[in-house]
Amino acid sequence: MTKVGIIVMGVALAAAGAPAARAADILYGCSNNVTGKVRKLQVNIPPACNSTETLRTWDQYGPQERGFTECHVEIFAASCDANTFAVLDTSCAAGFATGASAIWMSPSGGADNGNFYFWARSGNLWTTISYNNTAAQHTFDVQLQCCS
Repeated sequence: MTKVGIIVMGVALAAAGAPAARAADILYGCSNNVTGKVRKLQVNIPPACNSTETLRTWDQYGPQERGFTECHVEIFAASCDANTFAVLDTSCAAGFATGASAIWMSPSGGADNGNFYFWARSGNLWTTISYNNTAAQHTFDVQLQCCS
């Protein structure tokens, strides 16, 4: 067998043993036509929406053609006293909040000062609770993904 035949055979064997590429996950939800509140969030399976709702879809890259047409991030700054909890209620100035995240900003961006907990509330309201497990007051940022 020639060197080219060995290389082709090796590539064919490697391809045969390679796992198939996984398709990107699609997130589905039913959005209330009046309030914009999203419910029935499901991954890769569209839910049955009521007649007063619109099926919304998005993936890791943003909205899909049947759902939101634009998404952006809005950032909210807050502080948390030493060894205690802080509560921050946030909502999007434009669009509806479809997700939230947070990061400790002091003593340095990304510091591990404690946990964050998130709750999607009624309508466009999200509540973030932070716990600062250090001996000093620190600041954090909450980011909402706002879509319309």
